[in-house]
Amino acid sequence: MTATRVISALMLACALATSITGACLADTVTLAAGPHIATDQLRSAVAKPTNGQPLSKPELFASQSFRILGDGREVGRLVSGRGELPAASADANPGESCFVALVRPGKQPDTVLTIGFGDWEAESCVTVVALGLLPAAGAQTRAGIIYKATAPHESPIEPVVVTWSDTQPLQIDAAASKRASNAGATTLKAMREALR
Repeated sequence: MTATRVISALMLACALATSITGACLADTVTLAAGPHIATDQLRSAVAKPTNGQPLSKPELFASQSFRILGDGREVGRLVSGRGELPAASADANPGESCFVALVRPGKQPDTVLTIGFGDWEAESCVTVVALGLLPAAGAQTRAGIIYKATAPHESPIEPVVVTWSDTQPLQIDAAASKRASNAGATTLKAMREALR
C-alpha cells in the first residue's frame, strides 16, 4: 500500500469515525484489511439500494473497501462492488451496476447504485480504480470514487461523489459528481482540485 493510499484511507477512517462518534483521534482510528464485510451483510446491503432495484450476484471490490476501527471498536465499513440489475427500467438497463455501501453498527446498510444506473445508465460497471476522502461539505462527509466503466465504443473513467453524515444516509452528490466529470477528473487528486 502506497503512502498516499494509507493517508487517504486514514483520512477516510477519521471522517467516518467523526460522522458516527463525533470524534476522531489519529492514534485511536485504524484501517483494517481483510474481507471487510460478511456475505450476509453484503446481500443485505444490495437488497434495498436507496436509489434503485436490488442487485443479484454481488461482488465486493476488496481492494477499494475499508473496515474502520475507532477507539478499539469497529465504527463502520465503506465498501464498493458490483452486481447484476435484474431488468430494464426507466433508470437502468439490465447488466452490471456498481454500488457503494456504508455499513454502520446498529443501522441498516446505506447502499447507492452508481455506474449502470441513473446518470450512468448507458454504461456497465467494470471496477473501482480508487476510493478516497474528499474535502467535507459542511457537516457532510464526502468520498470520491473513480470507476472504470464500459459503454458502446468507449471505456470511460467516471468520477462519482457520495456524501453522508450521522443524520443523513449515504447518497450521491449529483452536482459535485458532474463538476468533477466536467473537469475531466480521472484521479482522486483531480477530483479534490475540481471540488475545492
